[in-house]
Amino acid sequence: MVDMPSKFPLKTSDALEMEAASWMAQLDNGPLSPTDKLALAEWTNRSPKHAQILRHYAKVWDGIDVAIDEVLLTSKPVTLTSILKSWFVIRPMHFMMSASAILALFITAVFVFQSSFMSPHKDQFYVYQVEKGEKYSQTLTDGSVIHLNTDSVVEVKYTDESRVLRLLRGEAFFEVAHDPSRPFDVYAGEGRVQALGTAFSVKLDGDTVDIIVTEGKVRFDRVKDIAEKTLAEVEQSVKIDTPIFMEAGQTMALKDETQKLTNIDEARLKKEFAWRNGEMIFSGDTLEFVVNHMNRYSDKAIVISDLELRSFKISGTFKSDNIDVVLEALESAYDIKVQNGETNVVYLSK
Repeated sequence: MVDMPSKFPLKTSDALEMEAASWMAQLDNGPLSPTDKLALAEWTNRSPKHAQILRHYAKVWDGIDVAIDEVLLTSKPVTLTSILKSWFVIRPMHFMMSASAILALFITAVFVFQSSFMSPHKDQFYVYQVEKGEKYSQTLTDGSVIHLNTDSVVEVKYTDESRVLRLLRGEAFFEVAHDPSRPFDVYAGEGRVQALGTAFSVKLDGDTVDIIVTEGKVRFDRVKDIAEKTLAEVEQSVKIDTPIFMEAGQTMALKDETQKLTNIDEARLKKEFAWRNGEMIFSGDTLEFVVNHMNRYSDKAIVISDLELRSFKISGTFKSDNIDVVLEALESAYDIKVQNGETNVVYLSK
Protein backbone atom coordinates (compact mmCIF):
# COMPACT_ATOMS: atom_id res chain seq x y z
CA MET A 1 0.00 0.00 0.00
CA VAL A 2 1.38 3.40 -0.99
CA ASP A 3 0.82 6.43 1.21
CA MET A 4 -1.38 8.86 -0.66
CA PRO A 5 -2.38 12.49 -0.16
CA SER A 6 -5.33 13.04 2.16
CA LYS A 7 -7.34 14.61 -0.66
CA PHE A 8 -7.95 13.55 -4.26
CA PRO A 9 -10.73 15.72 -5.76
CA LEU A 10 -12.84 14.40 -8.58
CA LYS A 11 -14.67 16.97 -10.68
CA THR A 12 -17.55 16.16 -12.99
CA SER A 13 -20.86 17.67 -13.99
CA ASP A 14 -22.62 14.36 -13.36
CA ALA A 15 -22.56 12.84 -9.89
CA LEU A 16 -23.63 9.47 -11.28
CA GLU A 17 -20.56 9.29 -13.51
CA MET A 18 -18.29 10.06 -10.59
CA GLU A 19 -19.92 7.41 -8.40
CA ALA A 20 -19.49 4.77 -11.11
CA ALA A 21 -15.83 5.70 -11.58
CA SER A 22 -15.29 5.38 -7.85
CA TRP A 23 -16.75 1.87 -7.85
CA MET A 24 -14.49 0.87 -10.73
CA ALA A 25 -11.43 2.00 -8.79
CA GLN A 26 -12.50 0.04 -5.72
CA LEU A 27 -13.13 -3.10 -7.79
CA ASP A 28 -9.76 -2.73 -9.50
CA ASN A 29 -8.08 -2.41 -6.10
CA GLY A 30 -9.07 -5.95 -5.09
CA PRO A 31 -11.97 -8.01 -3.73
CA LEU A 32 -14.67 -5.97 -2.00
CA SER A 33 -15.55 -6.50 1.64
CA PRO A 34 -19.00 -7.96 2.42
CA THR A 35 -20.23 -4.46 3.33
CA ASP A 36 -18.90 -2.99 0.08
CA LYS A 37 -20.55 -5.80 -1.91
CA LEU A 38 -23.91 -5.00 -0.36
CA ALA A 39 -23.37 -1.32 -1.06
CA LEU A 40 -22.49 -1.93 -4.72
CA ALA A 41 -25.53 -4.16 -5.17
CA GLU A 42 -27.75 -1.48 -3.66
CA TRP A 43 -26.21 1.24 -5.83
CA THR A 44 -26.50 -0.76 -9.05
CA ASN A 45 -30.15 -1.61 -8.43
CA ARG A 46 -31.26 1.97 -7.84
CA SER A 47 -32.16 2.42 -11.52
CA PRO A 48 -31.39 1.02 -15.00
CA LYS A 49 -29.17 4.06 -15.57
CA HIS A 50 -26.98 3.10 -12.59
CA ALA A 51 -26.39 -0.37 -14.02
CA GLN A 52 -25.84 0.96 -17.55
CA ILE A 53 -23.21 3.50 -16.61
CA LEU A 54 -21.40 0.97 -14.40
CA ARG A 55 -21.13 -1.44 -17.34
CA HIS A 56 -19.95 1.42 -19.56
CA TYR A 57 -17.10 2.19 -17.20
CA ALA A 58 -16.26 -1.51 -16.84
CA LYS A 59 -15.22 -1.72 -20.50
CA VAL A 60 -12.01 0.11 -19.60
CA TRP A 61 -10.94 -2.47 -16.98
CA ASP A 62 -10.13 -6.08 -17.92
CA GLY A 63 -12.06 -8.58 -15.83
CA ILE A 64 -14.20 -6.04 -13.98
CA ASP A 65 -17.41 -7.34 -15.58
CA VAL A 66 -16.78 -10.70 -13.94
CA ALA A 67 -16.27 -9.06 -10.55
CA ILE A 68 -19.49 -7.07 -10.93
CA ASP A 69 -21.46 -10.20 -11.84
CA GLU A 70 -20.09 -11.99 -8.79
CA VAL A 71 -21.14 -9.17 -6.49
CA LEU A 72 -24.66 -8.91 -7.91
CA LEU A 73 -25.21 -12.67 -7.70
CA THR A 74 -24.03 -13.03 -4.11
CA SER A 75 -25.33 -9.82 -2.54
CA LYS A 76 -28.78 -8.50 -1.81
CA PRO A 77 -29.50 -4.74 -1.98
CA VAL A 78 -29.76 -2.91 1.32
CA THR A 79 -31.24 0.45 2.28
CA LEU A 80 -29.27 3.58 1.53
CA THR A 81 -28.97 4.54 5.18
CA SER A 82 -27.29 1.27 6.12
CA ILE A 83 -24.28 1.83 3.85
CA LEU A 84 -21.90 4.58 2.79
CA LYS A 85 -19.98 3.49 -0.21
CA SER A 86 -21.79 5.17 -3.08
CA TRP A 87 -19.30 8.02 -3.45
CA PHE A 88 -15.54 8.21 -3.35
CA VAL A 89 -14.57 7.97 0.31
CA ILE A 90 -11.54 9.73 1.76
CA ARG A 91 -10.36 8.03 4.93
CA PRO A 92 -7.59 10.02 6.66
CA MET A 93 -5.09 7.66 8.32
CA HIS A 94 -6.53 4.64 6.46
CA PHE A 95 -6.51 5.42 2.72
CA MET A 96 -7.94 2.43 0.89
CA MET A 97 -7.12 3.08 -2.79
CA SER A 98 -3.83 2.21 -4.45
CA ALA A 99 -1.89 4.69 -6.56
CA SER A 100 -2.61 2.67 -9.70
CA ALA A 101 -6.36 2.60 -8.97
CA ILE A 102 -6.47 6.36 -8.42
CA LEU A 103 -4.53 6.99 -11.62
CA ALA A 104 -6.81 4.66 -13.56
CA LEU A 105 -9.86 6.37 -12.11
CA PHE A 106 -8.59 9.80 -13.13
CA ILE A 107 -7.59 8.74 -16.65
CA THR A 108 -10.87 6.92 -17.23
CA ALA A 109 -12.93 9.89 -16.05
CA VAL A 110 -11.12 12.13 -18.53
CA PHE A 111 -11.14 9.60 -21.38
CA VAL A 112 -14.70 8.36 -21.17
CA PHE A 113 -16.40 11.57 -20.01
CA GLN A 114 -14.10 14.27 -21.31
CA SER A 115 -17.05 16.46 -22.28
CA SER A 116 -18.03 16.68 -18.62
CA PHE A 117 -14.82 18.51 -17.82
CA MET A 118 -15.56 21.12 -20.47
CA SER A 119 -18.67 22.23 -18.61
CA PRO A 120 -18.43 25.63 -16.89
CA HIS A 121 -20.05 24.04 -13.82
CA LYS A 122 -17.46 21.72 -12.31
CA ASP A 123 -19.20 20.16 -9.36
CA GLN A 124 -17.00 18.72 -6.66
CA PHE A 125 -18.00 15.72 -4.56
CA TYR A 126 -16.13 14.39 -1.56
CA VAL A 127 -16.84 12.07 1.33
CA TYR A 128 -14.63 12.44 4.39
CA GLN A 129 -14.59 9.58 6.89
CA VAL A 130 -12.72 9.46 10.20
CA GLU A 131 -12.16 6.15 11.96
CA LYS A 132 -12.95 5.53 15.61
CA GLY A 133 -10.37 7.12 17.89
CA GLU A 134 -9.14 9.56 15.24
CA LYS A 135 -9.83 13.21 14.48
CA TYR A 136 -9.12 15.11 11.30
CA SER A 137 -9.26 18.59 9.77
CA GLN A 138 -9.79 19.36 6.09
CA THR A 139 -9.61 22.71 4.31
CA LEU A 140 -12.11 22.85 1.45
CA THR A 141 -11.58 24.58 -1.88
CA ASP A 142 -13.23 27.83 -0.73
CA GLY A 143 -11.10 28.09 2.41
CA SER A 144 -13.76 26.71 4.76
CA VAL A 145 -12.47 24.13 7.24
CA ILE A 146 -14.13 20.96 8.53
CA HIS A 147 -12.90 19.49 11.82
CA LEU A 148 -14.15 15.92 12.25
CA ASN A 149 -14.37 14.12 15.56
CA THR A 150 -14.05 10.37 16.08
CA ASP A 151 -16.10 7.94 13.96
CA SER A 152 -17.60 10.65 11.74
CA VAL A 153 -18.64 10.84 8.10
CA VAL A 154 -19.54 13.93 6.09
CA GLU A 155 -20.53 14.33 2.44
CA VAL A 156 -19.54 17.50 0.58
CA LYS A 157 -20.92 18.85 -2.69
CA TYR A 158 -19.61 22.15 -4.07
CA THR A 159 -21.00 23.82 -7.18
CA ASP A 160 -20.74 27.30 -8.65
CA GLU A 161 -24.00 28.19 -6.90
CA SER A 162 -23.98 26.29 -3.61
CA ARG A 163 -22.03 24.55 -0.86
CA VAL A 164 -23.98 21.59 0.49
CA LEU A 165 -22.79 19.16 3.16
CA ARG A 166 -24.44 16.32 5.04
CA LEU A 167 -23.25 14.85 8.33
CA LEU A 168 -24.07 11.16 8.15
CA ARG A 169 -22.49 10.13 11.42
CA GLY A 170 -20.60 11.64 14.33
CA GLU A 171 -19.61 15.25 14.98
CA ALA A 172 -18.07 18.10 12.99
CA PHE A 173 -17.02 21.69 13.60
CA PHE A 174 -17.28 24.04 10.61
CA GLU A 175 -15.32 27.26 10.06
CA VAL A 176 -17.11 28.82 7.11
CA ALA A 177 -15.44 31.08 4.56
CA HIS A 178 -17.64 34.08 3.75
CA ASP A 179 -19.21 33.84 0.29
CA PRO A 180 -22.63 35.54 -0.06
CA SER A 181 -23.08 34.13 -3.57
CA ARG A 182 -22.93 30.51 -2.38
CA PRO A 183 -24.90 29.42 0.70
CA PHE A 184 -23.18 26.97 3.06
CA ASP A 185 -25.76 24.39 4.15
CA VAL A 186 -25.18 21.48 6.50
CA TYR A 187 -27.82 18.74 6.74
CA ALA A 188 -27.96 16.32 9.66
CA GLY A 189 -30.84 14.09 10.66
CA GLU A 190 -34.00 16.07 9.98
CA GLY A 191 -32.36 19.47 10.21
CA ARG A 192 -30.55 21.98 8.01
CA VAL A 193 -28.10 24.58 9.30
CA GLN A 194 -27.31 27.48 6.98
CA ALA A 195 -24.23 29.50 7.85
CA LEU A 196 -24.50 33.27 7.84
CA GLY A 197 -20.73 33.90 8.09
CA THR A 198 -19.97 31.78 11.09
CA ALA A 199 -18.39 28.90 12.97
CA PHE A 200 -20.53 26.16 14.44
CA SER A 201 -20.65 22.48 15.31
CA VAL A 202 -23.16 19.77 14.48
CA LYS A 203 -23.40 16.43 16.28
CA LEU A 204 -25.59 13.53 15.21
CA ASP A 205 -26.33 11.05 18.00
CA GLY A 206 -28.97 8.56 16.97
CA ASP A 207 -32.02 10.64 16.08
CA THR A 208 -30.80 13.67 18.04
CA VAL A 209 -29.07 16.62 16.36
CA ASP A 210 -27.09 19.07 18.53
CA ILE A 211 -25.92 22.42 17.18
CA ILE A 212 -23.57 24.90 18.86
CA VAL A 213 -22.77 28.32 17.38
CA THR A 214 -19.44 29.84 18.41
CA GLU A 215 -19.22 32.72 15.95
CA GLY A 216 -21.66 34.72 13.84
CA LYS A 217 -25.16 33.45 13.16
CA VAL A 218 -26.88 30.47 11.57
CA ARG A 219 -30.35 29.74 10.31
CA PHE A 220 -31.91 26.43 11.30
CA ASP A 221 -34.73 24.72 9.40
CA ARG A 222 -36.38 21.38 9.91
CA VAL A 223 -36.52 19.39 6.70
CA LYS A 224 -38.77 16.56 5.68
CA ASP A 225 -38.03 12.98 4.63
CA ILE A 226 -34.36 13.18 3.66
CA ALA A 227 -33.01 9.94 5.13
CA GLU A 228 -33.20 7.99 1.86
CA LYS A 229 -32.28 10.85 -0.47
CA THR A 230 -29.03 11.54 -2.26
CA LEU A 231 -27.19 14.75 -1.45
CA ALA A 232 -28.45 16.35 -4.66
CA GLU A 233 -32.04 15.47 -3.74
CA VAL A 234 -31.58 16.76 -0.21
CA GLU A 235 -31.06 20.26 -1.60
CA GLN A 236 -34.63 20.24 -2.88
CA SER A 237 -36.10 19.09 0.44
CA VAL A 238 -39.16 20.87 1.76
CA LYS A 239 -38.51 23.15 4.73
CA ILE A 240 -41.14 22.88 7.44
CA ASP A 241 -42.04 25.13 10.38
CA THR A 242 -40.69 28.60 11.00
CA PRO A 243 -36.88 28.97 10.74
CA ILE A 244 -34.89 29.55 13.93
CA PHE A 245 -31.99 31.99 13.92
CA MET A 246 -29.14 31.19 16.29
CA GLU A 247 -26.20 33.35 17.30
CA ALA A 248 -22.85 32.81 19.01
CA GLY A 249 -23.20 31.34 22.46
CA GLN A 250 -26.37 29.41 21.72
CA THR A 251 -27.03 25.70 21.37
CA MET A 252 -30.01 23.73 20.16
CA ALA A 253 -31.05 20.10 20.39
CA LEU A 254 -33.45 18.64 17.82
CA LYS A 255 -35.12 15.34 18.66
CA ASP A 256 -38.15 14.11 16.76
CA GLU A 257 -40.27 17.26 16.44
CA THR A 258 -38.95 18.94 19.58
CA GLN A 259 -36.47 21.82 19.34
CA LYS A 260 -34.79 23.23 22.44
CA LEU A 261 -32.78 26.46 22.13
CA THR A 262 -30.61 27.55 25.09
CA ASN A 263 -27.57 29.65 25.88
CA ILE A 264 -24.26 27.91 26.53
CA ASP A 265 -21.72 29.09 29.12
CA GLU A 266 -17.93 28.99 28.84
CA ALA A 267 -17.56 25.91 31.04
CA ARG A 268 -19.90 23.83 28.93
CA LEU A 269 -18.40 25.21 25.73
CA LYS A 270 -14.96 24.07 26.86
CA LYS A 271 -16.37 20.67 27.72
CA GLU A 272 -18.21 20.25 24.41
CA PHE A 273 -15.14 21.12 22.35
CA ALA A 274 -12.56 19.28 24.43
CA TRP A 275 -12.35 16.72 21.61
CA ARG A 276 -10.56 19.24 19.43
CA ASN A 277 -7.67 19.09 21.92
CA GLY A 278 -7.87 15.30 22.14
CA GLU A 279 -9.54 15.41 25.55
CA MET A 280 -12.69 14.34 27.34
CA ILE A 281 -13.91 16.52 30.22
CA PHE A 282 -16.39 15.18 32.76
CA SER A 283 -17.88 17.30 35.51
CA GLY A 284 -20.20 15.33 37.74
CA ASP A 285 -21.46 13.23 34.83
CA THR A 286 -22.99 9.83 35.38
CA LEU A 287 -20.87 6.77 34.70
CA GLU A 288 -23.42 5.81 32.04
CA PHE A 289 -22.72 9.10 30.21
CA VAL A 290 -18.95 8.63 30.64
CA VAL A 291 -19.04 5.09 29.27
CA ASN A 292 -21.14 6.12 26.28
CA HIS A 293 -18.63 8.85 25.57
CA MET A 294 -15.64 6.52 25.92
CA ASN A 295 -17.21 3.99 23.58
CA ARG A 296 -17.12 6.60 20.83
CA TYR A 297 -13.31 6.49 20.97
CA SER A 298 -12.56 2.95 22.07
CA ASP A 299 -12.19 -0.19 19.99
CA LYS A 300 -13.23 -2.05 23.12
CA ALA A 301 -16.89 -2.25 24.10
CA ILE A 302 -17.18 -0.93 27.67
CA VAL A 303 -20.19 -2.32 29.53
CA ILE A 304 -21.57 -1.43 32.98
CA SER A 305 -22.46 -4.85 34.37
CA ASP A 306 -23.58 -3.48 37.75
CA LEU A 307 -26.67 -1.38 37.01
CA GLU A 308 -26.37 0.54 40.30
CA LEU A 309 -23.20 2.12 38.95
CA ARG A 310 -24.96 3.85 36.08
CA SER A 311 -25.77 6.96 38.13
CA PHE A 312 -22.35 7.09 39.81
CA LYS A 313 -20.85 10.59 39.32
CA ILE A 314 -17.50 11.06 37.57
CA SER A 315 -15.32 14.17 37.19
CA GLY A 316 -11.97 14.69 35.52
CA THR A 317 -10.11 15.49 32.32
CA PHE A 318 -8.77 12.57 30.28
CA LYS A 319 -7.04 11.99 26.96
CA SER A 320 -9.40 10.51 24.40
CA ASP A 321 -6.66 8.56 22.63
CA ASN A 322 -5.86 6.36 25.64
CA ILE A 323 -9.02 4.79 27.02
CA ASP A 324 -6.96 2.32 29.08
CA VAL A 325 -5.72 5.22 31.22
CA VAL A 326 -9.32 6.31 31.83
CA LEU A 327 -10.21 2.78 32.92
CA GLU A 328 -7.23 2.75 35.27
CA ALA A 329 -8.42 6.05 36.75
CA LEU A 330 -11.91 4.65 37.31
CA GLU A 331 -10.37 1.71 39.11
CA SER A 332 -7.90 3.64 41.28
CA ALA A 333 -9.80 6.86 42.01
CA TYR A 334 -13.38 5.60 42.09
CA ASP A 335 -12.88 2.01 43.26
CA ILE A 336 -14.70 0.65 40.20
CA LYS A 337 -13.74 -2.88 39.22
CA VAL A 338 -12.52 -3.19 35.63
CA GLN A 339 -12.59 -6.68 34.19
CA ASN A 340 -11.69 -7.85 30.69
CA GLY A 341 -14.25 -10.24 29.27
CA GLU A 342 -14.44 -11.81 25.84
CA THR A 343 -12.53 -10.25 22.96
CA ASN A 344 -12.59 -6.44 23.11
CA VAL A 345 -15.18 -6.24 25.88
CA VAL A 346 -14.58 -4.61 29.27
CA TYR A 347 -17.01 -4.89 32.20
CA LEU A 348 -17.36 -2.32 35.00
CA SER A 349 -18.73 -3.33 38.37
CA LYS A 350 -18.47 -2.54 42.09
